[in-house]
Amino acid sequence: MKKSILFLFSIVCFGNIALSQNTLFYNAEPGTVDYGKNKSALKVADGNSTIATSYTASACGLNYLQTNVFLAMRNPTVWPGAAVQPAPLIVSSLPPVGCTTILKAYLYVSVGGNGIPITATVTNPQNVSSSFSMTVIGQGSNLCWNYPNTYAYRADVTSAITGNGTYSVSGIPVALTATTQPDDAHGASLVIIYADNSQSYTGNIVIADGCASQIGGTKTATIGGFNVCGPTSLTSNFMLISDLQKLANSNIAFNSITPSYTLPQAAQIGFNWVSDAGTPAAAGQSTANYSASGGGDCFAIIVAGLYYRTACTTCTLAPNAPTVSVNTSSNPICQSSQSATLSASGSTTYTWSTNATGSSIVVTPTVTTNYIVWSTNANGCGSATLTQTVTVCNSLNEDLISRTIKLFPNPSRGIF
Repeated sequence: MKKSILFLFSIVCFGNIALSQNTLFYNAEPGTVDYGKNKSALKVADGNSTIATSYTASACGLNYLQTNVFLAMRNPTVWPGAAVQPAPLIVSSLPPVGCTTILKAYLYVSVGGNGIPITATVTNPQNVSSSFSMTVIGQGSNLCWNYPNTYAYRADVTSAITGNGTYSVSGIPVALTATTQPDDAHGASLVIIYADNSQSYTGNIVIADGCASQIGGTKTATIGGFNVCGPTSLTSNFMLISDLQKLANSNIAFNSITPSYTLPQAAQIGFNWVSDAGTPAAAGQSTANYSASGGGDCFAIIVAGLYYRTACTTCTLAPNAPTVSVNTSSNPICQSSQSATLSASGSTTYTWSTNATGSSIVVTPTVTTNYIVWSTNANGCGSATLTQTVTVCNSLNEDLISRTIKLFPNPSRGIF
C-alpha cells in the first residue's frame, strides 16, 4: 500500500533543480550518456532525480503528438482500468501519407522496481512488430511503495511509425505487488515528432527527460539547451507525471515559476501526460521553468518541454501543390447540440483531421475546434484550416426566437 507523506517533514518537501548549461548540446541524441566521463563532457545530462534536455528540433511544419496507456496493476482501487498487454496506443492526428515526414518517435516508460532491462515490442497498424531495447534515462527514489527505486526508460521507435492507426506495446513489466514481481510499470507514452509538409510555419520542440522524483510537496525543474529565435505565434507546454494517486489536485507551472494549470484529483490516472499553452515562449528565451505539486503524494516528472512556432526560417511549399480552401455552414454554433457542415474545395480528394475523407463532413464539437483538411497530388500536399467556434447559448431554441411574433386581435386598441 502506498503511503502519503505528511508535511511535518518540510525539509524534504520541496526540490529545486538547476541544470548547468555546459552539459547540454543542441539535438543531442538520447542514450549517449557515458558515466565514465566527467559530467561536463556528457552529451546528455545525468537524469537521476532530475530532468535534462535530450532532444531539440526545428523544421518547417514541425509538430508533435502524444498518446498514453496506463499499465500499473498494483493499486486497482485508486487506479482502475489498467490495460492488458499488448496495450493499445492510438495515433489519430497525423497528416495523411504524402503530407507527413516522421522526424522522431520516442516510447517512454516509468517503473517502480530494480532497473531491470526492458525490451519493448511495438506493433504497428499493419500488424508488423519490432523490438526495442529501452535505455534507462534516470533513477529516482522509491515513490512510497515497497520498490527499491523508480526508473525512467526511453526507446527510439521512429522506425515503427507508419501513420495513423492503433499501435500496441508489450514487454513492459507489471505486477500486483512488489513481492509477486520486483518491477511494475506505471504506463507507456508514445511521442511522435513530425513535419506537416503543407505548412509554412517553423515548428520548434524541446524535450527534457529523466526521473525527477519527489516525496511530497512540489518538484521544480529548469531546462535549457535551446534559444527562441524570434516572436512566436503559438506555444504548447507539456509534462509527463508518474504515480500521482488522487490525494490532492496537482498545481502545474508551464514555462513559469507560477502555477497556471491544475490537474484535478479525479483526472489522475497514475501516468498523466498534461499539456497546456502555459506561458508563451519569448524571443531570446533560452531556459524554461516547470513544476508540479503532489500534496502529500509521492510522484516523478519523467518528461517536460515546450513546442512553439516561429517565422525565422522561410518555408517554401511545393510548387503546383493543391490550393485548398474550406468553409463552414454556420459559425458560431451552439454548444449544446448544433452541427456544422465543413466543405472543402480546390482539389479532388480530401482527408480531414478527423480522419474522414470526402469533400464535406458534419461536425458537432462541444468546444471551439480547429479542423484541417489536406489534399495531395503528384506535386505535393496542400491544406486549409478552419476554426469552428462554439458558444454557450441560452435554453431557447434559436429557430423559435427567429420566428415572427403575431399579435391578435389585429388591428387592436392597444390593450393585450
